[in-house]
Amino acid sequence: ANIILAYENFDQEYVSGATDAYGLVFSSVCRFKFSNAYRPYAIEKISENNVLEWLEQHLFLKLTHPRPEGYQVFDGTETYASEKLHEYAEVSDRTWDVIQNKNLTGLIDCVNNTRKLQQQLIPGYISETVAPELDRIQAGGMGCKLMGAGGAGYVLVVSNEQPADSKGIVIRRESLNL
Repeated sequence: ANIILAYENFDQEYVSGATDAYGLVFSSVCRFKFSNAYRPYAIEKISENNVLEWLEQHLFLKLTHPRPEGYQVFDGTETYASEKLHEYAEVSDRTWDVIQNKNLTGLIDCVNNTRKLQQQLIPGYISETVAPELDRIQAGGMGCKLMGAGGAGYVLVVSNEQPADSKGIVIRRESLNL
């Protein structure tokens, strides 16, 4: 994970992709804890098969469209106010709890709140071209947030039933660790 993170950022103006790099390497559902560093100081896991199966029944990926040509997620308008970061951490803690309790309504709410907070912190996180699609998904009673760096692309959808234009996910189990 450290090598992936370093490779992705060797010629970048800003460091990004820490959760992506670690997420590629670790199995199950992980919560990475960071403190003034790009590498986590702690990693918690949920590896109970019944929880992972529940997530697989309710998490889907939907492709919107590629990020618009020349689109910059980070454009200098980002603001990392401590009260918003504290709120973001609280939503993270709630998300961890609702996953363990298999609370679908809570997970939908947490994912939508995460998206809202990410857009407040990073206004370029959601492009004008994808915003109406996210609004439509949420209006349908589902949770949704962009995956990765934002702008457009793949959307995580949280729903009781799989949307017609989405793909199910499979969570890698600990038994497959290399």
